[in-house]
Amino acid sequence: MKFVRSLTVARSEIIEFLRLWELSQDPRAPFESLILTPLPGLTDPSRVSTVKQYFAHRSHIIFDSGGYAVQQSIISYEDLYQRLLSYYRANDWADTYILPDYVPTSGLSEQEVEDRVRATTTIARLFHAEMPPALRERAMPVVQGHTRKQIQTCVETYLELGVEVVGFGSFGTAGASSDINMFTAQSIELLTFLLDLGAKFGFRVHALGVGSPYLLHTLHHMGIYSFDSSCWLRTAGFGNVFMPFVKRRNITGGRLRERAGHQPLTSSEFQELQQETGHTCFFCTSFEELKHRRFYQILHNLTVIMDTVDSLNCGGYLNNPLLVQTVEASAYTRTATKVRTGLSI
Repeated sequence: MKFVRSLTVARSEIIEFLRLWELSQDPRAPFESLILTPLPGLTDPSRVSTVKQYFAHRSHIIFDSGGYAVQQSIISYEDLYQRLLSYYRANDWADTYILPDYVPTSGLSEQEVEDRVRATTTIARLFHAEMPPALRERAMPVVQGHTRKQIQTCVETYLELGVEVVGFGSFGTAGASSDINMFTAQSIELLTFLLDLGAKFGFRVHALGVGSPYLLHTLHHMGIYSFDSSCWLRTAGFGNVFMPFVKRRNITGGRLRERAGHQPLTSSEFQELQQETGHTCFFCTSFEELKHRRFYQILHNLTVIMDTVDSLNCGGYLNNPLLVQTVEASAYTRTATKVRTGLSI
């Protein structure tokens, strides 16, 4: 399973991340796989130029279509199509190009969902045909839908395009503007169905916008090829930190809604978590520095996700009975197992 970093920060922050990572002497490449929305007007142009300067032809770079902006009514679907196509044609330095999609958020009527799925498949086919031939080979269409039939309709369309990877965007949504992805029983069932189709027809599945590293063992268990996430950045803004295989914890006393049901961690409690999970990194060696330096929180979170994915891929977590117990107790993993074995959720 591959971890793709959503890099939604300013140029100065990217440069500082690289400086601090070099200071940490971690030999791994922190941004070996990236996803960003490149379209002018929807993103900071300096971010895109910085990514091109530092990572083009070194990292695997995914251009996101900006479908989130359509979802938030920032841009119309029609306007996105033309602007995105022009941008893709003029910029061939990315490795993967996500095709436009129209997210059917939770709370829509069945007809509204059906209309958005139909729009997604129709536009994906047209957009793909208008891309330069060299870019068509790097296209990633997005599977949307609230039913198995809708998922299958997307797959049938995309098989005609000859793509090797499809994105899964059919998570549940929450929040005032439906901007938070939720891993629901329905989305687990639909994702399992899509993965089964992938195994049958020979395409891989990328999970779009995973909101928490606590879900990673479930996604790995299900057989996801790759996923992207900005949670390592976003949650640090509320003073939250991750540890492998456990839910986020607050260390600064940030916003109440982001404290994950706990009081802020003390130094001794954090040390206990380090011992239990076996995690330590340059950025969490000093609890006080971690507590008071946001960039340390961000890069600690990034390191935790990288370590978690590495541990899942090589089975290293199996050597820690506490982590094995945490994984087996996960409601998400139990639900995924029930779906895979045909049991009732």
